[in-house]
Amino acid sequence: MEVSDDVSLPSEIVGYVGRIVGQWWARFNDCGTPDIGSGGLIPDMRDYLIDVVQFEPMCGGLNDDDISEFAGLLDSSSFDRANVLERARQDFRYVSDESELIAFGLCVCVFDAMFPQQVVARSVSEDEMLREVAFPNDRWLRPAMSGTEADRMAAYRSGLGNVQLAYSRMFDGLK
Repeated sequence: MEVSDDVSLPSEIVGYVGRIVGQWWARFNDCGTPDIGSGGLIPDMRDYLIDVVQFEPMCGGLNDDDISEFAGLLDSSSFDRANVLERARQDFRYVSDESELIAFGLCVCVFDAMFPQQVVARSVSEDEMLREVAFPNDRWLRPAMSGTEADRMAAYRSGLGNVQLAYSRMFDGLK
């Protein structure tokens, strides 16, 4: 599996990370919608991965054989050893064994390559938020701000539809 920036992902780790992400989603099968924390979807899944890889193997964590195998994959991957260790030390502060750090760090690096989206928290006013929901791109915002009356009305109708859809999705999730 190839990801942008010529990063080659070891299939063994991709499979393991995929299983952990699948477990995260499976926890919510009963209610149908994940209970996403304030960090957002990707950070919550990443936190879950960090927790699971260091659990006992019976709870989904890596056993000694997996740790040795995953650590050995560093040389065949295109991840930089220093970068993997740096990330591992940030996410696994209480782990001192280098093989464990490399194996755990590779899991996190693979996750980051598989899910490159970053959640950026920012403060916006209610007006800005409403405008972003109503007109998610410039293609509809420009006619709403200028142009002929027919263009403005079409843009407003589209914006109103986007807002109604957003509200209905939000309230569907509260059932």
